[in-house]
Amino acid sequence: MNKRCLVLTTVNKPTEAIRQFIRTDYDVIVVGDRKTPGDYASLDCIFLDTHTQHTHFPTISELLPVDSYARKNIGYLYAIQHGYDIIAESDDDNIPYEHWGALDHRFSHTVVSPEYPNMYALYTDQHIWPRGFPLDHIRTREPILLEEKDSHVFVIQSLADGDPDVDAIFRLVLGGHATPVFSQGTYVLDRNILSPFNSQNTFWINRSAFPYLYLPATVSFRCCDILRSYVAQYGIWPRGGQLAFTAASVRQERNPHDLRDDFESETPLYLHFHTMMEALRSVELPGDHDDLYTMYRALYNKGMVARRELRIVREWLRNAGR
Repeated sequence: MNKRCLVLTTVNKPTEAIRQFIRTDYDVIVVGDRKTPGDYASLDCIFLDTHTQHTHFPTISELLPVDSYARKNIGYLYAIQHGYDIIAESDDDNIPYEHWGALDHRFSHTVVSPEYPNMYALYTDQHIWPRGFPLDHIRTREPILLEEKDSHVFVIQSLADGDPDVDAIFRLVLGGHATPVFSQGTYVLDRNILSPFNSQNTFWINRSAFPYLYLPATVSFRCCDILRSYVAQYGIWPRGGQLAFTAASVRQERNPHDLRDDFESETPLYLHFHTMMEALRSVELPGDHDDLYTMYRALYNKGMVARRELRIVREWLRNAGR
């Protein structure tokens, strides 16, 4: 049986979501920060407090900012170095369903058009879109063309009922909450077909994809996992991998958010989406260890990340191995 874990980070006391994740057959790795209470030390989980992080990963722990979602990277490194075959990730406000983590590897429907499909349109009739979807494609409602093709899935984005991941524009303009994403279906994205995916309910099921777990540390909280998602898709294609979407396996009971703060945090995605894509398209990727650094160097040259990101990526790759 594959060795499986779930990585999450929190500054809250143990939530119902975390307690339920601990009851699954996944090992739960909780990455702490300065504000995280010590309650997790008494739970049946692997708790990486800040002292443990500095002890086991001194250099990258020093490089990563504190009070930052990017500290989740240390949980990913712990999972990689401890030989996990499947690395799941979630947040402390996602309540898992009974079938959470029971992965279905049977994928026959492949999205072959358009270049940027709104994947939510395959699951609900409501006009919603995922955070990180390009704004200039929202109103076009481009039809999604499916074909039956062989696939090789490396990453699975499972969706969330209750309060699915949409951007602040949707919440501010259209009333805050989307209807649940509840219909069934599994879909693979063909090579050169791109969709944002988040870090809220995602399964990395092939070791070749693990280097692309890296969350950038010099971008905003609402951008970091979206930027990572596009980098990861470009990175797994040369390795023969694809991204897939599946129906909801959690119900999100969203932590309090200030939507104006969310909007400000997401602004680089709204304004610089095509700059980001130009950077990723501009590089040759042979499918080797240095591809991640190559892409972040291109993003730095376009002003999408700070120079310090390159040093952190180097240290990440040194720890993540080949």
